Amino acid sequence: MTGQINYNTATVREDPTKRKLTVTITKVRRQTVVVPTSVLRGLCPVCNREVEMVTAAQAAEFLEVGDSSLQTLISAGEIHAVATVTGVLLLCKESLC
Repeated sequence: MTGQINYNTATVREDPTKRKLTVTITKVRRQTVVVPTSVLRGLCPVCNREVEMVTAAQAAEFLEVGDSSLQTLISAGEIHAVATVTGVLLLCKESLC
């Protein structure tokens, strides 16, 4: 979803008879807002029930950790993870708390 866009115009005009120069500057500002379309649910292999699943990037942002720290938590079994058929790693949101 794209939010507010501000437009200004840039033109340069010179009147040869009056030696007058008009300058207008253009500035474009675009704001993009990402809105989740749906909640992803799946079977957590550790909880053994259907839970909300998040991507590794979402989990890292939620926990405020880097990729290596997140991988350490997954390897230690502190965060429940499952790989999809396409290779995407999904994490049990309940194990993030």
